[in-house]
Amino acid sequence: MAVGHHLAIRRAARRGFEFDLAWRVVSWTVLLGLVGSHLGAILLYEPQRALERPLLLLQVWGEMSSTGGIVGGAAGGWWAMRREGLDGARRLAFLDAIAFAFPFAWLFGRAGCALAHDHLGIPSTSFLAVAFPGGGRLDLGLLEWIWTIVMCGGWLLTTVVLATITGDVYRSDV
Repeated sequence: MAVGHHLAIRRAARRGFEFDLAWRVVSWTVLLGLVGSHLGAILLYEPQRALERPLLLLQVWGEMSSTGGIVGGAAGGWWAMRREGLDGARRLAFLDAIAFAFPFAWLFGRAGCALAHDHLGIPSTSFLAVAFPGGGRLDLGLLEWIWTIVMCGGWLLTTVVLATITGDVYRSDV
């Protein structure tokens, strides 16, 4: 999250946003993304637990869901931009900064899932399978992490190529 936070603020600054404004909007986006992540994990995947123990919803240090985090972060960013009085064009420019930073932040989140083996897949003998006591299994966190590395590489390559072709310094903040 720290990497995404830093990159989003840096790109927003290059887009002409004041540092303090960028810091506030990105911080709200991240904070509400974390809250949404927890709420999504409980409400989307275990709603019965929320009905049985409603205070579980307040334990934001517990389970996390990337779907809830994306929804919460998007809602938080939208709210923060409205709160700061950004008009439509400025919101789109700010969303560009957040969208640019997102894959790099995602890379670290997926690495955590891969290291914790949170998302075990089907049994497999593939060279990508992870050895477990019951035999090799695909680790979906690992597979998504590998894909995210490829995606980030493509993102960087596209950014650098576009900056070179157009001479647009805004596209070159890697």
